Amino acid sequence: MKLQSLKITKRQGFGLVETLIAVTILALVLLVSVTLGSMVLRSMTLRAQTVQATNLARLKLEEVRSVRDNTWLGGRGNVTNWDDWGGPIPSRINFGTGYVYTVKKDSSQLPYLSVGSSDGDPVLLSFGQNSTIQYNSKINVNLANIDKVDNGSGTKIDLNSGTTAGSPIKILQIKSEVTWNSYGTTNTVTLNTYLSDWLPKF
Repeated sequence: MKLQSLKITKRQGFGLVETLIAVTILALVLLVSVTLGSMVLRSMTLRAQTVQATNLARLKLEEVRSVRDNTWLGGRGNVTNWDDWGGPIPSRINFGTGYVYTVKKDSSQLPYLSVGSSDGDPVLLSFGQNSTIQYNSKINVNLANIDKVDNGSGTKIDLNSGTTAGSPIKILQIKSEVTWNSYGTTNTVTLNTYLSDWLPKF
């Protein structure tokens, strides 16, 4: 009588080392995923805020343009110069980055420039579903630093040459700057435009 030999196969499970390695890899994958997700969310939030700040800066430029137009066309008292944008009584404003302005309205609801805070004019805007963000808006008015132009007879002239108090100014540079804090960082958007004395003289 033959005895058949039994072959017993021993199956081994995961050991402690293999388990720790698997858990570590899984934790690293989750950590990288969460970090990337946070970076993407932060980038999208900052991009949306930048768009909002850019629109605000553009709005402020349009407000200054409205001041320029209403100074001539809105009958803001005795206007002597096209750039008598100060108020509420029309007066010439000061130029330079040291002067920060904000747009206000007089009793007739006509806009004018008023000296503002050096930190800018705070503007609260809705951001997201239940949150707001504070932007600070600054407006500066400077003499335009432009190349000389041809006066039509081949002679180059500087439109702003010899400008002093009471002298005619032809072109002004308007700078609209908007700053805000996001994720512990101060961000800035700056837009510039040029305004001229466009009203025809007859």
